[in-house]
Amino acid sequence: MDLYLNFALTMKGKSRHGYVRQLYTLYKKTAPSVFIQAMQRALKYRIKDMNVIDNIIRLFLMQSNYDMPLPEIDEEFTKRPAYLEGRFADEVDLSIYKDKE
Repeated sequence: MDLYLNFALTMKGKSRHGYVRQLYTLYKKTAPSVFIQAMQRALKYRIKDMNVIDNIIRLFLMQSNYDMPLPEIDEEFTKRPAYLEGRFADEVDLSIYKDKE
């Protein structure tokens, strides 16, 4: 990762800051192993465009049949005040959508 940052961060000022923020956002959205692979490929082909790096990540995910981890569900959600308050709400009328089928 250090090699890629040294390569990619040749710009100065706001553009440099914006690039780091975009890269960090992509890092937060991606599994670490896939992100590292994408950065290695981006360095190999000297890619700085965030859209291309995003496409590389998508390609890795499609090729590897990556399974997303299941989200953790707190089974105690039915005891939360917001849930208990909403259980007495009126049922929503969805009949207007039946005509569109």
